[in-house]
Amino acid sequence: MQRIISLSFILFTLIYLGACTSAQEKKESTPTQKASAETKPKLPNFQVKTMDGKLISISQLPQNRPTIVFFFHPDCEHCQAEATELQKYTDRFANTNFLMITWDEIPKIQGFMQKYKLKAPITAYKIDNNTLFQTYGVLRLPAVYIYNSQNDLIQQFNGEAKIDAILNYIK
Repeated sequence: MQRIISLSFILFTLIYLGACTSAQEKKESTPTQKASAETKPKLPNFQVKTMDGKLISISQLPQNRPTIVFFFHPDCEHCQAEATELQKYTDRFANTNFLMITWDEIPKIQGFMQKYKLKAPITAYKIDNNTLFQTYGVLRLPAVYIYNSQNDLIQQFNGEAKIDAILNYIK
């Protein structure tokens, strides 16, 4: 009996690992995956909620300028560390659409933005989980996607990124 339980556990573990690998392969085929120069993914057009509750589409942002999509969570320590650095360089993003996006509640998002003194051109938005997962898949926070002025993905960072690395892509 003990041997059957052990074999069942091993079989379950192998099936689970196979499913994880399959899920990872599916995740890596999302439109935001860094692709070859010939097939650069475009900035997806999804909807976000502004801090005053209005629903807007990404296509409503100013055109012909770089766009940074920065996914965060207010309780994430790495996101907090990046916010501390970002606020020092706010003026460097003047000609950039800089979107701070999370699925948390609006009052908590506003508190985060105030605490770290993040202001325009860095703008916070709320997104629902379904839209987030359908568009970008599972994220490791913070996650930063940088698009050029033609809305082509040129760089992505999964996890904490140095501010200099981000600034290098929006010159």
